Amino acid sequence: MCYVLQLTTEGTIMNKSISISIRVSEEELERLKTASKIEEYSSYSEFIRRTALLEANKIINKEEQNEDRKNLGNA
Repeated sequence: MCYVLQLTTEGTIMNKSISISIRVSEEELERLKTASKIEEYSSYSEFIRRTALLEANKIINKEEQNEDRKNLGNA
């Protein structure tokens, strides 16, 4: 069985709501719920949203550091 989680963000781009759906298994859903309780988030969707943003920031920062290194090597 699969579950579709709906994440909604209010007041983002030009005050529009943005909605994202992800498909997870029952086991994955339970793990997300458990982790959100451990981290004391108000909901598992909030946990998913914040965790995804943290991961996105890590990826972006890593890429920016790689670009900086390339630019220093070409200088």
